Amino acid sequence: MAEETTTAQDPAAQPDAIDPSIPADEASTGSREESAEAGGTGPVEGALDIQAQGQEAEQDSESRSWELEAEVSRLHTTIEEQASELANLREQVASAAKRYRSALLTSAPEVPEELIQGETVAELDQSLVSAKQIVEKIASQLEAHVAAERVPSGAPPRREADLSALSPREKILYALQRG
Repeated sequence: MAEETTTAQDPAAQPDAIDPSIPADEASTGSREESAEAGGTGPVEGALDIQAQGQEAEQDSESRSWELEAEVSRLHTTIEEQASELANLREQVASAAKRYRSALLTSAPEVPEELIQGETVAELDQSLVSAKQIVEKIASQLEAHVAAERVPSGAPPRREADLSALSPREKILYALQRG
């Protein structure tokens, strides 16, 4: 028992004892270095290293997570801005198409407005071409129909009515009506 008290009081006798004159972090670093030189780390130091690495990885993961969340938020904002801009542009295109349609109808009064349809300038142009073809086709058909039913111009020469086919009574009525 006397030996145990001697070794407990003598810090040099204990190889793992902490020297009170050495600060705690130097003592732990020194013991790790000594352990590493001796051929490996002790179970406590290895666990501490793994725990430190885990904390660093967790901090890196949290940092990366915050960065990604900020990037996602920025992208959502950009998408909302672009969607708003797209809606505004669509309204402008629709308004321009309406004004263009009005101009087309003014420039081509022979075309019924129901035949000019479309959402874009290109669609309206194509619609106008189709409408003009329809109008030309109908006009040519009407001209052909009118030409077929045309009565020669000018009235036939005036002649006296042929009274030879009338009975004496009809002749008397005819004369009274004339005058």
